[in-house]
Amino acid sequence: ARQVLSLLNRHMKYPQGGYADSAARDWLRDDWINFWVKNRTGAAKLLNSNMHLFEAIYNLAQAAPEPWILQSLRDELEFLLGTVVDRKLHHLKAAMDVSGARLDHEINYGHDAECSYLLTGAAELLGDADLIRRARETAVDLMDHVLAEGMDPEYGGLYYIGDSASGEINRAKIWWVQAEGITASFNCYQFTGDRRYLDAAVNIWNYVERYVVNHDLGVHLLYLYTVLRTQIFNVPKILTEIQRRMLRVYERAVFTILQIHIDLFLVIPFSNYNRYFS
Repeated sequence: ARQVLSLLNRHMKYPQGGYADSAARDWLRDDWINFWVKNRTGAAKLLNSNMHLFEAIYNLAQAAPEPWILQSLRDELEFLLGTVVDRKLHHLKAAMDVSGARLDHEINYGHDAECSYLLTGAAELLGDADLIRRARETAVDLMDHVLAEGMDPEYGGLYYIGDSASGEINRAKIWWVQAEGITASFNCYQFTGDRRYLDAAVNIWNYVERYVVNHDLGVHLLYLYTVLRTQIFNVPKILTEIQRRMLRVYERAVFTILQIHIDLFLVIPFSNYNRYFS
């Protein structure tokens, strides 16, 4: 993992921030190389590629918090916060030129959600108070607009994508969008305490339980070619994320209860303590 990141930093990282979307086997970069199924505009920088590389660097930094790896994480975090987030639209840019200018009109609710909790997680790992503030403010801004625009008010769950130019929304319900929406909503609830985000996470979870999970086979109802990827990546990812976050909430709750008992023990005469907590 260290070798791969070192190679990418050497050959694919732009001085302006972010990583090039594609390259030839000899690291040659040319416009034609960028055209592929996920990059129909031939963008030099693609959110999909940069965000998942950011996720990989974040995971590597947790396993090996070496200075150069942490700096790579910081650089990509600054790129996402400063360039990829479209502050006017309150969403992420899907495709960009070298300067970071938007090349399309896509609003991807799943990517907005996924990126929001990666931003806060990376900032917290770096331990920079200003980055934590900026990341949390951005996460809340992104998720407020994802939930306002992308949540189905009738059946629950999140829509797939929108178009910022036409205002049209593709109301398909894609499994991975729901998964990221649950984690992102719960993440916002963790650091804000705002019940709206917890309610949103439960809303999406209930939609998945009702309409997405095949309870007979134990898998998501998906196109066949996505089943394997779901089983080995997205489903375990969302479940472990929620489990980890729930444990953190539970631990804080237990600590708070214990602290209340300790505080009351200090102010209530010992002879009366058992009367309150027997």
